[in-house]
Amino acid sequence: MIEGGVADPDVGRTRAQGNSKALATVSAIIDGMGSIGAALGPMLTGYITSRGGFDMVFVMLYLSAATAGLMLSRIAAREFLTMSRRR
Repeated sequence: MIEGGVADPDVGRTRAQGNSKALATVSAIIDGMGSIGAALGPMLTGYITSRGGFDMVFVMLYLSAATAGLMLSRIAAREFLTMSRRR
C-alpha cells in the first residue's frame, strides 16, 4: 500500500475507475489517518503510562492491532475470494 513513502490508493481504485479526483481523495484520507495516528500515538502513550504504567501501553498496542485486524478481515476475505476466482 505504501510506495516510495506515499500511500497507494489501491483501496479505492476499483470504485474510482480512473477518476483522478476520487483517487486523490482516497490518498488524502489514507495519509491523513497516518498523520493523526503519528500525532496521537505518543500523546496517548504518555497519558496511559502516567495513569496505568508502561504495561498498559502494550495492552493499548494489542487492542489497536486487534481492532485493525478485525477491520481488515472483511477486506482480506473479499480479496481472497477474488483471487481464488481468478485461478
